[in-house]
Amino acid sequence: MSILNKDSELIRDGRKEPLKNVEAPLRDQIPDKLAKKLDELEIGQKIKDIWSQGNANRTAWLERQREYLQDWDEFLESTAEGPFAGSSSLHIPIPLIVAKTLHARFLQALLGIDPPFVVKPRTEASVERAELVQDLLSYTLKDWANRYKGVEDVVDQFLWSWVTTGSGVMKARWDVEYERFVDVRPVQKPAAPRFEIDEQGNEVSIPQFRVVEEEVAVSEKCFEGPCLEFVHNEDLLIIGGQGDPQVADSVHHRTRPTASELLTLVDRKVFREEETEEAIASGADNEAGGQGTEIKQQRALNAGKGQLDTSSDLDRYEVIESYLKVDVDGSGINSNVVVWTHLKTGKILRATYLKRVNKAGTRPFFKIDFHKRPGQDYGVGIIEMIAPLTKELDTMHNLRIDYGMVSTMPFGFFRPTSSIDPKTIELRPGMLIPVDNPQDVYFPNLGNRTSFGFQEEASLMSYIERITTVNDFTLGAMSGTQGATRTATGVRGLMGESNSNLDVYLRRMNRGWKSALQYLFSMLQQRLPSGLEFRVTGEAGNDYFRTIKTPLEIAGQFDFELSANSANSNKTLNQEVAATIMQATASPLDVQLGIVTPLERYEAIKLYFKSLGVKDFGKFARKPVGIERVLSPEEIANRVLRGVPVPVTPEQDHQGFLAYFEEIFKTDELLGQFTEEQAMALATQAKQHEQMLGALQAQEAQQANANQMKINGQQGGMASPFQPGTLNGAVIAQPEFPAA
Repeated sequence: MSILNKDSELIRDGRKEPLKNVEAPLRDQIPDKLAKKLDELEIGQKIKDIWSQGNANRTAWLERQREYLQDWDEFLESTAEGPFAGSSSLHIPIPLIVAKTLHARFLQALLGIDPPFVVKPRTEASVERAELVQDLLSYTLKDWANRYKGVEDVVDQFLWSWVTTGSGVMKARWDVEYERFVDVRPVQKPAAPRFEIDEQGNEVSIPQFRVVEEEVAVSEKCFEGPCLEFVHNEDLLIIGGQGDPQVADSVHHRTRPTASELLTLVDRKVFREEETEEAIASGADNEAGGQGTEIKQQRALNAGKGQLDTSSDLDRYEVIESYLKVDVDGSGINSNVVVWTHLKTGKILRATYLKRVNKAGTRPFFKIDFHKRPGQDYGVGIIEMIAPLTKELDTMHNLRIDYGMVSTMPFGFFRPTSSIDPKTIELRPGMLIPVDNPQDVYFPNLGNRTSFGFQEEASLMSYIERITTVNDFTLGAMSGTQGATRTATGVRGLMGESNSNLDVYLRRMNRGWKSALQYLFSMLQQRLPSGLEFRVTGEAGNDYFRTIKTPLEIAGQFDFELSANSANSNKTLNQEVAATIMQATASPLDVQLGIVTPLERYEAIKLYFKSLGVKDFGKFARKPVGIERVLSPEEIANRVLRGVPVPVTPEQDHQGFLAYFEEIFKTDELLGQFTEEQAMALATQAKQHEQMLGALQAQEAQQANANQMKINGQQGGMASPFQPGTLNGAVIAQPEFPAA
């Protein structure tokens, strides 16, 4: 039981002041009929059985994870014993070197690129929203998510688990957090009234108020927004589907909320009150001794902790969040439901439909496997892949050290009949030992027999490099013999071949990350608060603010194109590519031919600054002014219908927009698709285009008249001896111009 809180006593004595006016949206509240139906089907007890059987079924995998965790944890002392006292038991940290090298490379590929992803619309109507979606997701990932901490730390753990254990899992959810405290706030209170005489001479009392400070109990919302959390493999049980959470028969995630978190969900009408209070009254659940927690205990011991659970911790309760396919209406057709079950009591705390949680209907888990074995639910990490080689490497290294010690330490033989006392004799420089005949003592020369160890270690390292693709080049070191690295071409060739092996793993990483982005964006479309204002970094590195009035502004379907690959994850190659593009866009011939415009040159300079790590490149390069794309009539109409103002400029196709507008208003089927406000906005835009077209035509006619007057003046000067309008007596026909 926790020292700080006594949760069971709170339930027994009754809660005094639950949170008020904090109800969740109807979408998040419990469908009572579904919860009761699942109670009838005894789903809570079935989830307990599935969790118990599933963990028993993966016991061998959990035990193997513990074994490899012990092998590559470099913070532990070696427990190996050699053939004699003082023999070498060193563990060469090759697994740690390989793991941290690959982890850094993948993290650079995922988050070290600016921008880390590009939003592409799936329909033409969503083209103008792509930039807003890109800015919103960038703000969400960097600042807003995880209580304004961003997702970098979660992605870091996600990739580390993926590389070392073979599987990385993340989970997305929408979180709302409240805090209760007593604050001091100014409050208006009535004071002595003031009396005045009105125009009729009557005395009028005017109420007066004074501001005083009082203690006020406050329930404040601390955070509302998306969360992306890292999930340990032992806390996620996947049944069927070859380890894919999206197609599995069921997915079960173990969570350990506190009583405060559970009761907050009760007050928000997200959890069932009676079942939640029964779960809290049953007592806290200890993490030690739970099913599948052996790895957690091993991590705690490695970190220097004596035990997982202490009385200093807050009491926590083991809740299983299950994603099931269940026939809830007797139709024979399964429904995708989500059930929260308290593991000890088997009580269902909450149940809802998956489509109510997220309209996309996808489960909020994103799993990637490093190396997939057929028929295995979890991947194989780099630690397990090189474990036999690293053990052999340790053996060979320690064998060389031991042989060097034996051959270096003086030892020998003496004649039994000599006068040497048969005991251990300390030898050191300058020490003399009295003997009758020095020839009675023999010190054998063992010679140097360590060369085979060097050759074997070099062979093992070559195997490790081929499996892991981690060598001197990826580590930024040059080997003793140059070989192919004698020229820059050779270096690029070797790095290119090395990077191609990493592309396979990068593609797997991209698939998982893209799924997370798709789910996160779908959640924002459904739950984004109106009037959200956020700060983003502009194209030139400057900061500006954007506001989303309603979630309708980000409606539509979009793809997230990731640029992470083995080439752009290498900083040196990035700089080389950017420098090459800089040279290619500086060709005078291409500029003269119009192949390269100032806009393309600006993009090349911007790319080069980004490769150097310069974020505020707007201080050194400015985007060319006046080079903008001219919108088509259809694009102008789409923007106007979405409520986006479109300024009318002379270079636009005004006649085409008017024809497009007339076609819409002549077709009842097209006109019926728009609201009255949209139709009025489109008509107002058409009126502006008509006025601009008239102004351009008037300007053209005025210019034509001015040109004709200039021509007439020139002709009048030449024919001054004759009558105006004649040339040598012949009448000149005057051209006709359209009226203004």
